[in-house]
Amino acid sequence: MHRSTFLPASAAAGLALAAAVIPAALASAAPASAASAALPAGCTQSGAIVTCSFAYTGAEQTFTVPAGVTTVQATAIGAAGAASVFAPSGAGRGAQVAGALTGLTSGQTLYIEVGGTPTVTGCYPRDACVGGFNGGGTSDHYGGGGGGASDVRTVSSAASGSLSSRLLVAAGGGGGGAMQFCVNGTEVAGGAGGDAGQPGAGGGICPTYAATSIGGGAGNPIGGGAGGEAIYNGLTSTGHPGSLGTGGASAGETAGAGGGGLYGGGGGAEPSFDPNTANNVSAASGGGGGSSLVPPGGSQALNSSAASVTISYAVPVSRPTAVPA
Repeated sequence: MHRSTFLPASAAAGLALAAAVIPAALASAAPASAASAALPAGCTQSGAIVTCSFAYTGAEQTFTVPAGVTTVQATAIGAAGAASVFAPSGAGRGAQVAGALTGLTSGQTLYIEVGGTPTVTGCYPRDACVGGFNGGGTSDHYGGGGGGASDVRTVSSAASGSLSSRLLVAAGGGGGGAMQFCVNGTEVAGGAGGDAGQPGAGGGICPTYAATSIGGGAGNPIGGGAGGEAIYNGLTSTGHPGSLGTGGASAGETAGAGGGGLYGGGGGAEPSFDPNTANNVSAASGGGGGSSLVPPGGSQALNSSAASVTISYAVPVSRPTAVPA
């Protein structure tokens, strides 16, 4: 015969109380969802992912690594160079570099440099000959300036060792050289600036002349691009080479300058000139694009969009709280 078990009233009440309390305790012990908190300016949150966007300002910007975060995803786009205002021959595009930045610590400051496009201050009217912010090389007057690189670094640009602290670099494009008129009125085009990672183009050669025009070299992983060369009848014009972080200047007034980057592109060469006939022989050459720094496992491409840096990370999930015994 089955025997029923009866509980005293006090015990039944205790079980009822426990039934109400235990679910609440489990709920408090469950991992907290990634709820939106107060975010810095320029940052947005979608689900558990926070994205912070940095546009060009002409000055250094900062990002503070949140508590519990050791890895962020970063994407940077370098700035394009500028074409010469004289029969524009084209300018180089900036790079887009993306990858994971690892080994970070809570509260660490990352310094953000968003490259600038060349500017017209002190140039021939409407000619953007002054190199862009963050390493773009400068042409003297008529050629196009180089675009600035965009990067993420761990040391401020105002401190020593800043360039060697860069974790990711998207190079800038080279500037274009100016056209020239030949003795018979023929117009020869200036050399286009090189895309990030590519050399600039040589300037056009006037008919009947055996001359050479070479654009500025591209920056590479270990050094700046060589200066471009224009050679005729033993006379040579050579652009300035790129260097760590900076594009090379043009050889004179009309050639394009190098783009900024891990290492900058070389500056372009001036037109060749025949002193015996007082005739132009070639047009100015373009500056080379800078080189990029891609984090391990990252990617790079060319991008014509405005320069920028974007950083995203997953919001840390709080640990469960133990239920008291």
